Amino acid sequence: MPPKPGAVTAHGHVNRDQLLASDLLFALGLAVLTVFGAGLYRIIRRAEGEDGWLAIASLASVVGAAGIFGAGTALFMVVAYRPDADPAVARAFWDAGWLAHNSAGFGFVAWITIVVIAALRHRALPPWTAWIGVQVALINLAGPFAVRAGAGAFSPQGWFALAVGLTFAVWLLTVSLEAWRSTRLPAMIS
Repeated sequence: MPPKPGAVTAHGHVNRDQLLASDLLFALGLAVLTVFGAGLYRIIRRAEGEDGWLAIASLASVVGAAGIFGAGTALFMVVAYRPDADPAVARAFWDAGWLAHNSAGFGFVAWITIVVIAALRHRALPPWTAWIGVQVALINLAGPFAVRAGAGAFSPQGWFALAVGLTFAVWLLTVSLEAWRSTRLPAMIS
């Protein structure tokens, strides 16, 4: 059973500064993620050539997912910024924020899948990164379906949501390091 509406406003009162700071850090992280997505666009575009569609699909999916995730973060910020709001309204914003975060999972799964295809088909990244991506995409695909559970491990706020975020971070770090390394190799060789 989800927490009562008054619990959300009480949480907002007690943790207002921490909530606002964490939401701003999320927003900054999304900006960095979008810039990284643009960098991957260039790597994939170079690997697939001018006639390919994976690069632009990659960029569109990461920008779309980041936008949906950012909208959820903005909803959380409203709750933190206005902790004196009507408890039912605050709870609705809180739930909408979690639903947006979970819905963004579809866009992130699309992005991971496109990068996997680019790694396997065009060698945009080392193929071994694709096999990590497949597993992370499957875990992340289950994430948006967590909205069906109102509470517990598979709810939007349960431990599975944390597992989704952590696996995404591992994949992102792996791809980041390999993307950086792949752009450094030609410069080191010449």
